[in-house]
Amino acid sequence: MKRVIIYLCLLALPILITSCYEDLGNYEYVDINEVGVTGIDSSYVAYQGENFKIEPDLAFTLDESGDLESYEYEWVLIKPFTTVKEILSNGKDLDVDLKVPPGEYDAYYRVLDKTSGVEFITDFKVEVKSAVYEGWIVMSDVGGEARLDMASLIDEEYMVIPDVLRYTGSSLELEGAPGLVYCYGYDPSLYGIYVTSEGTGTTKVDPESFDWSEDLRLSYEGISDFPEKMKADRIYQKRGSHAYMVSDHNIYYYYRSYQVSYGAPINKVTGETETFTASEYISAEPNSTGHSIFFDEDNKRFVRHLSLNNLESATMPNNATLFDYNIGMDLVYMTYTTYNNGEAFAILNDGATYHIAKMLQRNRNIRQVYFEEISVPGFEQAENFAIQPDYGYLFFNIGNKVYEYDVVTKTAIEMLDMADREITHMEFNSDSPVGSQLIVGVNDPSKPAGSTGSLEFYEVPSVNGQIVFNSKLEGFGKITGITFRRR
Repeated sequence: MKRVIIYLCLLALPILITSCYEDLGNYEYVDINEVGVTGIDSSYVAYQGENFKIEPDLAFTLDESGDLESYEYEWVLIKPFTTVKEILSNGKDLDVDLKVPPGEYDAYYRVLDKTSGVEFITDFKVEVKSAVYEGWIVMSDVGGEARLDMASLIDEEYMVIPDVLRYTGSSLELEGAPGLVYCYGYDPSLYGIYVTSEGTGTTKVDPESFDWSEDLRLSYEGISDFPEKMKADRIYQKRGSHAYMVSDHNIYYYYRSYQVSYGAPINKVTGETETFTASEYISAEPNSTGHSIFFDEDNKRFVRHLSLNNLESATMPNNATLFDYNIGMDLVYMTYTTYNNGEAFAILNDGATYHIAKMLQRNRNIRQVYFEEISVPGFEQAENFAIQPDYGYLFFNIGNKVYEYDVVTKTAIEMLDMADREITHMEFNSDSPVGSQLIVGVNDPSKPAGSTGSLEFYEVPSVNGQIVFNSKLEGFGKITGITFRRR
């Protein structure tokens, strides 16, 4: 049988060869108009929300007119290992604001000759980076309404982005007066950027895209029946993904490692039945097991929170040497400072005079180390308090002047006079690259609305030396709060 098949195939072979031979020369070859594309690099780095522009040069082999209307164009991004494509433009040139998520993309530019139907494709790569990757996030007041701005750190330079939510295309719209802005890693795999306004309440935004969904609201982090638009007045981070949140004079505790969510208020002292009215100021010792200090506004006393206790607070240790912990004064300001390896710094008022109380605060050790009256003319008008972490100086402003107060010499030295500009915010930010620099939020009403605010940075020398201007960022609204978004 095999022999028959081979024989038949051999008989058919001459016929096939003859047919092919007779067909030689019957094809007609026609030159087509080829499109040559230059001016497109093999790869690009672009930023989300920023303008992305490519202007290729086109050359045609047969089309002497070079009529660009005779062609169709397409600029396309494709996420690797997918078939989903994003058409950026149908113009001859690419000139768009990138709205795609950060990532690496395959890309191509397609030119179609509408006369011949032949298309020519040029491939390239695009890496889209986030323009909101790292930097200062600024809460601004623009005409009484909250606006979120950002100074984004890109290639070691800051780019100021007014209204960063609109810039990124976020679905979050802040309503009403501005409130808290704060960043911290509330979970090892999640980073929290918290923003607050009067009408919106407190919510996180997506840390990569700044987009928003309902489940990012602060109320979703609690196990109690919190109102949907719950508003945090302050958030204080401790190490190990746990924190305090102050809302409407109540303090709530969060500790991820022990699966403790915001629940019942912890501003209640052991053995007492009622919660007390808590100050918004907490001296939060950063160690996960460290004791933090609260202030009871009802009984005008310091109390402490023993870490890991998600139910209540406790009285202060029985070691008063300089003042009674039941101090009987109003708390004006309190913070934790890294000065002297960790201290609580408090300013108090008895109705007539002001005092500074300092307590050494290291892990579970709390001990009084300083209690003195402040005697500075006009101190009742002082605001925007900040403690320099290296030297322990107290900074504050009275009107448009900034002062440095030395608790050792008990003297206040004028450091800045802003003249016709308003001081709206001051702090030292240990979570930023400039932890020891004084940061001053300044508002200049002579500038256009929405661009009146600036952040100014000053070096603070030792021995009461005059502070030295370092740098400035401009283009914000009236600054009411800042935080640094780290990577």
